[in-house]
Amino acid sequence: MNKLFSYFRSICYDICSSLLSPRGILIVLALLFFNYEYLTPLKDFAARYDVAFFPASLVFIFYELRFILVFGLLTVFLFGEVPYINERTKYTILRIGKRKWIVGKMIQIFLTSVIYMLTEFFVTLVFCGRHISFHDEWGKVWKTLSISAETDNVLWVPRNILIKYTPAEALVRVFVMGCLVVTMIGLFMLFLALLFSPIISLTFSGIVAVLPYVAGNTAYHYSYIFYFTPASWIGIIEYSRTYVYGGPNSNEMLCILGMIMMVLVICNLFIVDRIDMMESKGELE
Repeated sequence: MNKLFSYFRSICYDICSSLLSPRGILIVLALLFFNYEYLTPLKDFAARYDVAFFPASLVFIFYELRFILVFGLLTVFLFGEVPYINERTKYTILRIGKRKWIVGKMIQIFLTSVIYMLTEFFVTLVFCGRHISFHDEWGKVWKTLSISAETDNVLWVPRNILIKYTPAEALVRVFVMGCLVVTMIGLFMLFLALLFSPIISLTFSGIVAVLPYVAGNTAYHYSYIFYFTPASWIGIIEYSRTYVYGGPNSNEMLCILGMIMMVLVICNLFIVDRIDMMESKGELE
């Protein structure tokens, strides 16, 4: 039991060290800046009519292509330290073995993903100002934004989301999907970093992160790529106005993400037994 406690304490220490590092602080500052850009018009709109609204900004900010791009790139930056090999790695591996070490790193990726999405949620709360209501109903602000043509500078709110979901349901859906997508990107980066190098990991993960933005701004017949790019699945795209090609629904997205993460976990466990753990990267023996 003491060894298990020490093991998880080490994971928590690594998470805190990463999030409180200059990298983590820069990520929070970037989230604050870009949320301010997109959510200030929403706060001003609510203040103009002095109406409180449910803080569901997290749901609708992921319809902004530029925000999806920034969020994806920040995710890659968040996991830029993979495969987490430093001066303590060899000592840790000698104590607990490679498999336990890699399991701990994958747990670290998942917990970091949850904290990352929680940070984004609390940042959206900050920019709601004082006009917040926790009644689980869409209310006047969101309903007005979903039907009014005079609010182009505010967040786009799909009317069918308001019909399909309650605010709490939509918020939970986006939060859970966000945690899974961010975890998948982290596991993918860990896989590439162990198999090849951190540079290749950053490069290919960056491509995955920018695909939604590229697909959303290409020719019409290429835009279906947007619906099959996991980085775009955080938003509820199956009910958006641009849903044309009949991509996966939420349940299918969850299944696909689950299968991808399971494959990545197995691959990471397989690879770690066959590499020489060296500082800054894993190299094939």
